[in-house]
Amino acid sequence: MKLKKHASGVISRLPLGFLAILFLLHASLAAAELNEAQRLAGLCRVWGLLKYYHNNVSGGRLDWNQELLEMIPGVKAAGDGDAYQQQLLQLLRKAGYAETYSFLVPAGAFANVDWRWLDDAPFMSPLLAALLKGVRDSHDPALQYYYEPQFDKGSLEFQQDKKMLSLTWEREEVRLLALFSYWNVIEYFAPNRNLMDRPWDETLLAFIPRFQAAATELDFQLLVKELAATLHDSHAWVYSPMLDDFFCNYKYKIGFDAAYIEEQTVVTCLFPRLLQDNDIRLGDVVTHINGKSTAAIRAELRKYINASNDAYLQRSLTNYLFTSASPAFQLTIERDGQVLDMQLPGVPFDDWLPEYMATVNGRVPFAMLEDNIGYIHMGSLKGDQVADAMSLLKDAQAIVFDVRCYPQGTIWGLNNYLNEGARPWAKFFYPLPQAPGYFGSFTTETGPAKPNPDRYKGRIVVLTNERTLSQAEFTCMALQATGRATLIGSQTAGADGDISTLHLPALITTNFTGMGVHYPDGRPTQGIGIVPDIECRPTIAGVRAGRDEVLERALRFIATGN
Repeated sequence: MKLKKHASGVISRLPLGFLAILFLLHASLAAAELNEAQRLAGLCRVWGLLKYYHNNVSGGRLDWNQELLEMIPGVKAAGDGDAYQQQLLQLLRKAGYAETYSFLVPAGAFANVDWRWLDDAPFMSPLLAALLKGVRDSHDPALQYYYEPQFDKGSLEFQQDKKMLSLTWEREEVRLLALFSYWNVIEYFAPNRNLMDRPWDETLLAFIPRFQAAATELDFQLLVKELAATLHDSHAWVYSPMLDDFFCNYKYKIGFDAAYIEEQTVVTCLFPRLLQDNDIRLGDVVTHINGKSTAAIRAELRKYINASNDAYLQRSLTNYLFTSASPAFQLTIERDGQVLDMQLPGVPFDDWLPEYMATVNGRVPFAMLEDNIGYIHMGSLKGDQVADAMSLLKDAQAIVFDVRCYPQGTIWGLNNYLNEGARPWAKFFYPLPQAPGYFGSFTTETGPAKPNPDRYKGRIVVLTNERTLSQAEFTCMALQATGRATLIGSQTAGADGDISTLHLPALITTNFTGMGVHYPDGRPTQGIGIVPDIECRPTIAGVRAGRDEVLERALRFIATGN
């Protein structure tokens, strides 16, 4: 018998034709005692492996979602032992016989999926394990029916699962289909799956009975949002018409911006036109909204918030605090030892957003400050302004890059002025569509393709906070690649990389970080974010005084070196 090396590097002695014979003989089955959630979890894992690896299924020749809907009642009724094993084998029968392919993992790929479950999962029998390994080892990498890359090397769009959007939530089988689909996409295609605070298979077991018991559509939709929050991924948004309505998305906002400072909800920016002469001041501490404490609201909502770390979690919670279905907000404010109750007008989201963008990202894109110090606001600087900015600032003793915002994609042009030549910038890990569960990598460079002896040679200082998300974090990494950047501020959002998108029943769409982003030396950024060299956070007193304490700290560093 010819030996074959499969994806995990273990030698399999059972080619698929021989496994088919064993399959017909119904060889020894497992007799483990399993509860219903464990049996359903086993079905989820087997169904997922076949979805992405069985050549009939991964080639789109079967309606695999419908097959799952039909299998769930039988698995629930089977109990454990042989009857349950026969149900799992029946799923293999449904997949049918397919032509085999000698599957080899591409050179340089690494596994982000742990295949040991094929040997040690409590529901696994020797026969089932052998059959599933045979399926995995016979995968045709050209069959990618359920997903497509959004870029040459990048995140994925699970376009075929859009068909689930029209399914309604009422049937238990549909709710489990949503859970199983989501779980397997993350299992095989999420680069940061290993960063969760508990094993992903334990999360599956915990959520199965909850998805089964969902009594209303809102219960079901909130469960999906809570499930996504377990990823600890700031990109893992979940949205649907019902969730938008529940969280009041795109409804009414309030005429100021706020931040979580010194464990308080603090007004940090005013939009005077929207406040309509109401007496709100910088540094006001909002203690209650509509009679409920902001601390209590934060505690209630946090399980639904997708966030890679606490800094971004609190930023997201602040956004939810000041979003309402009502065109009026009743606030309790603490100001200089006084407690004030006031009613403020709510502003339609479409009116609020332009004001917010003009205030937060509408700053002067570049300027020369006192003491020959340059300043660039990365949220305002556009591509056609890069040359003018660097012409003005080329002789500055230092340039402060403010990345407490979402940039305009100008870092690539800027780095041509900051580096003598191309420099390694980041190492990306991307899902291999031909090998589900495996990732490839590449290192990208930033800087000019040809030597630039006239590059800017002064100091580089970068300002960061929890608003520094995704492309903003790339920007920080690119500035760090110059080798002379000093970062000042606080922890960033910790969600780098392009997003992947999938669709679920009841009009739910969700995302997750589809590419892993590391420094060239392998240090990760997901969850951790970009760590400042000098930590500096705003204070309530500083906000009340109208100071930008992080910028002040940067200027002090430039002046003293400390």
